[in-house]
Amino acid sequence: MPITYAVLYPREAEVNLDYFINVHIPLAERLCGKDVILSWEVFTFPPDAPYCLQANVTWASSEAKAAAMSGENGKVLIDDVEKYAKARPFSMAREEVARSMSV
Repeated sequence: MPITYAVLYPREAEVNLDYFINVHIPLAERLCGKDVILSWEVFTFPPDAPYCLQANVTWASSEAKAAAMSGENGKVLIDDVEKYAKARPFSMAREEVARSMSV
């Protein structure tokens, strides 16, 4: 079953958004596979918010995420964080319980 992780970067991370979107995300897709990372979306927050960026990453399953992030691929992705952020993010799994599709 697909699972989405919310990855939140604190304001002090000062994320390089261009690097994150154009280098880090494609690297993750290449290393993990597009059959493992099903989708992603990125949001920024206003300057007075405690976070500067949120990425929602939907994985094929929690097992697929764990397998993809173990070993060398996971190390490469974790080590890449210091190239675009001054602080590490935290992440948490989230489960959708309701949604409105109103236009």
